[in-house]
Order: sequence, then C-alpha cells, then structure tokens
Amino acid sequence: MRRIGQIERERRQLARALENASGQGRWLGRRRLEPIDAVVRAACMPSLRTIAAALRTVGRPIHAEGIAAVQAFVTAAGSPLYGHDAGEAVREAVRLQHLVIEAHTTEGGSDEQRPDR
Repeated sequence: MRRIGQIERERRQLARALENASGQGRWLGRRRLEPIDAVVRAACMPSLRTIAAALRTVGRPIHAEGIAAVQAFVTAAGSPLYGHDAGEAVREAVRLQHLVIEAHTTEGGSDEQRPDR
C-alpha cells in the first residue's frame, strides 16, 4: 500500500504534467514533453486544467484507475494528445475529466486511499 504522502506527490506531478501539456510549460519531470499540435492543445486545454485542479485538491478522492488513465493520456506515445485529430483528443480529455470529477461525487470515494485495498 502506498502512503498518502506518496499519493499526493504523484498527483501533484501528474497535475504539473497536465499543466505543461495545456501550454503552461514544457517539461514532465526531467523529460521534455513531445510537441503537441496547437489545435489539439487548444481543444484540450479546459479539460486538462480542470483535471489538474482536481488532482491538486488535497483530500479529493480520485479512483486509481482514473489517475492511471490520465497518466497514460499524458505520457503514452500513441495518445490522442500527441496526434493531429483534435476531435479525438478532446473526446478523450473530456471523458477523463468526467472520470476524475465523478470519482468525487460517487459513493465510495477513492480506491487509492482506502487502507483495506
């Protein structure tokens, strides 16, 4: 089981990566982010910033699978974020935004912070 401090640190790092991808920076940790098509970036920006804000909210429950899906969206080479189809990228960004936001509103909260899992 991961400690709460480690989880919060990972969430902050992922939030930073989303902010970088939305145009507020260019680095993911020590790695430079792949170039993101300007139209894709503009289309995804609101969702990426909303997800980043949710990740930065201390104590906000977010399911582990939601965090993993967001991380894959930002880091996977085959992600729609790094393609040229803004429609596909924004659909995925919005889907992830709903996944992250709904984790807060659904009963049961987050799997990531439950000591029994």
